[in-house]
Amino acid sequence: MIELSIEKVLQTAVGKQLLSVNCSVNQGDFCAIYGESGIGKTTLLRIIAGLSAADKGTIKVNGVHWLATEQRINWSPQERGVGMVFQDYALFPNMTIEQQLRFANAMDASLLKELLEIMEIKALKDQKPHQLSGGQQQRVALARALMQKPQLLLLDEPLSALDERLNKQMRALLQKIQQLYGTTIFMVSHNVEEIAVLANKLLAINHEETMLYENTKQFFLAKGLLEKLTVQGVVGLKDNKKKQIIVKLSNSTQTVKLEEEAFNAINVGDTISLESMVRPTIYQLKK
Repeated sequence: MIELSIEKVLQTAVGKQLLSVNCSVNQGDFCAIYGESGIGKTTLLRIIAGLSAADKGTIKVNGVHWLATEQRINWSPQERGVGMVFQDYALFPNMTIEQQLRFANAMDASLLKELLEIMEIKALKDQKPHQLSGGQQQRVALARALMQKPQLLLLDEPLSALDERLNKQMRALLQKIQQLYGTTIFMVSHNVEEIAVLANKLLAINHEETMLYENTKQFFLAKGLLEKLTVQGVVGLKDNKKKQIIVKLSNSTQTVKLEEEAFNAINVGDTISLESMVRPTIYQLKK
């Protein structure tokens, strides 16, 4: 359980604004942090990481206080042991990929080998950041954060600089990482589709109140930022071990995991309907 109860006065372009967060998420949750620019999303991540100070409040992780201003408890970033991926990746320019990962944790060679494989960067392990694409640099930054075996993984708009193809690849990679390691993730994002796909919790920050929502899709549907779309596709492949099917759509494919009874009732070549979530062509945030 991660419990946040913090306040901080922010200096913004329109004057002083209070960032006030009071919520709890469970171990293993993927919590997206959503709100307009300048509202304090990145500041919140930095407070959780111990890189910025809260004016008052508490952060409690699995029963242990990382921060309790009244008791003058304030663990350092090193003591908290969080993993954080910044927007600019913050890689060391003079280090190879392998050196970057060893810098984070020189003791666990098996984890290093595993992450090089998962991130598909093993062949690039002797390269330096300037030799890598943006997507490759991002995977290195994510692997370096995971090398610390963090209780919390903090992501600051990690996919915003990627094109659509790489964005979708990284979404799938984040889902795979969370399934493998059960890491609790807080991710700042403006991308509605990204949040709807990845997050099971949504922390919506605005000037009136900050609320934690248990259903990200329902939140965005209610705000008019997502629409339900029913599409038809053909079952191209069945994976009996994982009880999932690969559905061929008009311009893509989609993997769908099913309960055993539904899985057994479907055959390769069947036409089925899928419900998808898409952003409307024109939208605005409704109060």
